[in-house]
Amino acid sequence: GFIKQPFTSAGRIPTDKGYRYYVDRLMKKRGLTLREQAFINSNYRNIEHEMESILHRTLNILSFLSNYATFVAAPKIHKEERVYSYGITNILKLPEFRETDHLRPVLKLLEQEDILASILSEYSHVGETIIKIGSENKYRGIKECSVIVSSYQFEEYIAGIGVIGPTRMFY
Repeated sequence: GFIKQPFTSAGRIPTDKGYRYYVDRLMKKRGLTLREQAFINSNYRNIEHEMESILHRTLNILSFLSNYATFVAAPKIHKEERVYSYGITNILKLPEFRETDHLRPVLKLLEQEDILASILSEYSHVGETIIKIGSENKYRGIKECSVIVSSYQFEEYIAGIGVIGPTRMFY
């Protein structure tokens, strides 16, 4: 059950179960390269020190480095949570989403701030990075995607930042 053959003349590809096995047992964590570190550092120079500017810049950097769509929950102001996203056009470059039947549900979900907020809230655990692969996602629009969410803390507020891409993403 770790690989499947989508149609007779196709090669074999990992299933969600195969990707889960890879992520949990085989994947080696890697740090940032020196080039990536320099890119990140240069992008935070001369930035305004207000939370919204920092979040937007962070999404931009994460989207650029990953080539996937990114999203983040901003600290609650007046009990209203805002979710920002960036890099949605990165999805359009991926072969998995060339067909509109696969693309439409993902784009629709990425437009819904309340659902993105729910994903970030549900998948954010302090000190952990949560990876949901394909069918592990309970949200219909991203059943063919992988979602990676990490938490961050600003004062007493804990929120999440995430990446959405295909199940064959570079984890």
